[in-house]
Amino acid sequence: MPIMALEVVSHRRRGEYTSKKKLYAEMEILYYVVYNPQRRRKPPLEVYRFVNGEYVLQPGNLVWLSEIGLAIGYELCNYNLDFTTKLTKSLELVKILLLSGY
Repeated sequence: MPIMALEVVSHRRRGEYTSKKKLYAEMEILYYVVYNPQRRRKPPLEVYRFVNGEYVLQPGNLVWLSEIGLAIGYELCNYNLDFTTKLTKSLELVKILLLSGY
């Protein structure tokens, strides 16, 4: 049984906050992580922990997953990327940080 599931939301949501979250809860996966780079009003990375039959959002940008000795968080970065096709613009990228305690 997996201990952590990580969902990356593409250009449109496909149940990451509803049906997939419910499915992982039924499987009792301890951590459910959703990364959504399109979010503006809420953090793009949310970490949930399965507690007493439901997922509880964990506070903070860097969350320690003690059972697997891993921390997960995000960091905003600005890069100027030059594409030789049709696109030249400044993009805001998010790095997902994985830090091991082992």
